[in-house]
Amino acid sequence: MVEMALVLPLLLALVMGMIEFGNLYATKIELNNLARQAVRTAVVGSPADDDDLEENLAGNLGMSEATVVITRPDADVKATVQYDAPLITGYIIGTGTKHLESVATMKAE
Repeated sequence: MVEMALVLPLLLALVMGMIEFGNLYATKIELNNLARQAVRTAVVGSPADDDDLEENLAGNLGMSEATVVITRPDADVKATVQYDAPLITGYIIGTGTKHLESVATMKAE
């Protein structure tokens, strides 16, 4: 009993940490894909469509709370996606979100 009482909190913390890391890693992959999709769509489109793209792309891909910003420095097109990912363990330890950001850049065609 005593050994279990000593080991169980550490084991649970380790398992919850692995679950949280996996969740954040999957969210980061989704952000990378969203940034890549945004920059590719902006490259083949016109600069006039950037505002509509920023507003609609994240919602269409299932991350409606993500912020997409498209800039056109020089001959490149750059998409920056920011998202506050909710933490699974945030309900237990009191921290609600983790800020994630992804950037993709392509040459303008």
